[in-house]
Amino acid sequence: HLAEFSRSVNIGSKFLKERLQQLSAEGCLTADPKAQRLGSGGGTVNALHESWLNQRKSGGAFRDFGDWLGAEQRLILHAGGESRRLPAYAAVGKAFIPMPPASGVKPRTPMPWLADYQLPQMRQALHNLGDKARVMVASGDVWLDFDASDISAVHSDFAGIGMRVSADVAQHFGVYFVEKSLGRRESGGARTISFFLQKPSPAEIRRFEAKYDFYVDTGMWVLSAQAVMFLFKRCGWSEKEKLFKTKSGLPLPLDLYTEIGCALGTETKPSNALAKLGFGHLTASVVPLDAARFYHLGSSRQLLESIEEMQRHSTSIERFFCMASPADHFTVTDRSSVWIESSQTSAPIRLGGHNLLTGLPEQSRLNFLGAGVCVDVAPVDRHSYVFRPYNIDDSYRGLPGSGGKICGRDAAEWLAARGFPRADVDVFDLPLYPVVPAARITQAWLDWFFAEQPDLETSRLMASLPRISAREISARVNFDRYFKQRIAGYSEQVQSEFQQLIDAGDGRVLEQDCDALAAFCCEYAPALADWLRKNRQAILRALHQPELQARAQQLFELLGDR
Repeated sequence: HLAEFSRSVNIGSKFLKERLQQLSAEGCLTADPKAQRLGSGGGTVNALHESWLNQRKSGGAFRDFGDWLGAEQRLILHAGGESRRLPAYAAVGKAFIPMPPASGVKPRTPMPWLADYQLPQMRQALHNLGDKARVMVASGDVWLDFDASDISAVHSDFAGIGMRVSADVAQHFGVYFVEKSLGRRESGGARTISFFLQKPSPAEIRRFEAKYDFYVDTGMWVLSAQAVMFLFKRCGWSEKEKLFKTKSGLPLPLDLYTEIGCALGTETKPSNALAKLGFGHLTASVVPLDAARFYHLGSSRQLLESIEEMQRHSTSIERFFCMASPADHFTVTDRSSVWIESSQTSAPIRLGGHNLLTGLPEQSRLNFLGAGVCVDVAPVDRHSYVFRPYNIDDSYRGLPGSGGKICGRDAAEWLAARGFPRADVDVFDLPLYPVVPAARITQAWLDWFFAEQPDLETSRLMASLPRISAREISARVNFDRYFKQRIAGYSEQVQSEFQQLIDAGDGRVLEQDCDALAAFCCEYAPALADWLRKNRQAILRALHQPELQARAQQLFELLGDR
């Protein structure tokens, strides 16, 4: 269940196709149907059902779903969703967030995604959880950094992977509570769940501390075959007829973490609807991880904070995260974190701190982003771009005058100041963002979005332009152009790093997987490959460490002579 867009968009980028195939080499890519959002539980059921149907259509051996389910373990990574709090990656999904070089993660690979960090550990953990565990469900906006060898077999139907955090951190997530006197009940350290609360307040958590241990829900759940079949029944599945007996023929919507999560535990009474389906016969436990790090990347601010926290063992903390972009074209006016990705500029841009700048085309004319100001520019249709400024803490939720905000301001006030009519619809659905050629993206336009007293002439211009809502952007993105821009930016960045090696002996560019870099050059960046071949002797002369010399020789052998 890797990509929200995989079914609904004609993917023209060879790079995107091949990377998606690599990530889902042993499964399938699917998404909720356009007509109906299914939620995490319904999406899990839909993904399993489609994967089973796909193997049947391709001549697979398993005509019965139960036999297919028992044949091997399955991993489902939910990577889509509306991503209102992290708009920069709403279109591609959070599992496809490009990752900057992380301290301690070597060798680097070309253009790594968050999923490249998530999946290997998840697959190993699922294997260690034993035969009872048939399906692991995980959240695409979380990177749980843990030692998979700390996990051993479980014997319950629902098993959550949990970890200890403070009550202040736990309040933002689901929380498992375990009675202290029960101790460790299962082999391998799993503990029986007493009850589960969704986003309890710190005060509520502390009320239970004397009697219960608590563990935050990491978003990783493990399901037995019985638990999977229960979810299917809850979503309308008829085992006799082998189909969903619903009006649409699709699974019914189900939120795994609220409806099912809040029914878990020996001290919880499930709803009558769940009880009638046999929920009371299923067991539940939590596997506590004693040494793990939980990085949540669910919002723009959390993205910056989590990537900074990943460097906790570094002697110097990097706060300037620049990917597929020319780093020397940007300056930061304070020590706050900034995130720049796939952005080009013909003139320097100053950043005031806590900024995200993604997808900026070279023809645009920006020169300054104030503190907390973010900009996402996405290619739409054949030649246009949608220009979306936002505040780092915008949640894209709420009505104007009732909690909804635009660019950090009350939405009703923002609309009135610009002469736009007030509409009683969620700010996510307001058509605010112009669809224009790159050259029309200017500093004046950016300032207009954040000004207390916006320029009237710009307001009249904006009112006349074609505009779309935040919800519409994901459906309009041209992924072929999107990834071509990212590849071009990354290629230029790698060439710049090799030029630094030639000029100053900085060999960090070779601290990566040279096999993968050579394959990337040959497949997607022939101009970079030609430049490297042309500068082979200069690169080799600049190297003095035997290990880096060997890496460079390996790279050039793989690139070959042309």
